[in-house]
Amino acid sequence: EAFALYPVDVVAEDIVAPTLIEIGERWHRGEATVVQEHFATAFLRRRLTALFHAYPQPLTGPLAITGSAALEWHDVGILLVSMALRRHGWRVLYLGQNVPADHLLREIRKLKPDMVCLSAATRDSAKSLDEVYAQMGELPEPRPRLVLGGRAVNVHPELAEQYHDAQVMPSARELVNELA
Repeated sequence: EAFALYPVDVVAEDIVAPTLIEIGERWHRGEATVVQEHFATAFLRRRLTALFHAYPQPLTGPLAITGSAALEWHDVGILLVSMALRRHGWRVLYLGQNVPADHLLREIRKLKPDMVCLSAATRDSAKSLDEVYAQMGELPEPRPRLVLGGRAVNVHPELAEQYHDAQVMPSARELVNELA
């Protein structure tokens, strides 16, 4: 119903994202089961994936590679980012969950994107960003813009501070506003 009543970005940022956070917190408190959390996440992921594919991939324009950090299985946030970028004219190569750093870096070298957006919800997955960050710093100019997001870097600023040349964005909306 929300998608019928409100713009996509409002539903994504103001309804879907907070709902997923609440479900996750209920699971951590023992108020929701893993089955309930997985069902809700899968339901929302299917809806968002359908919307992502409803926006045509531009044939030209800036290219963004998006995905979850290695060892990261939470991908709805980066899917929201991917959808927002596509809606604003970006060509988006959405890689999904658990993207191994070495494979990602190989594609970055080959495709030469304008931007790489990675998400990490946990401290463990955030640590896997170290390799990507270090190797992207060694790429020849012009390097792609590195944008990091997700609960781990948003809730733990000390994690975000170690990535000086990366941009930490708390939401898809803020990233799109920054790019405008």
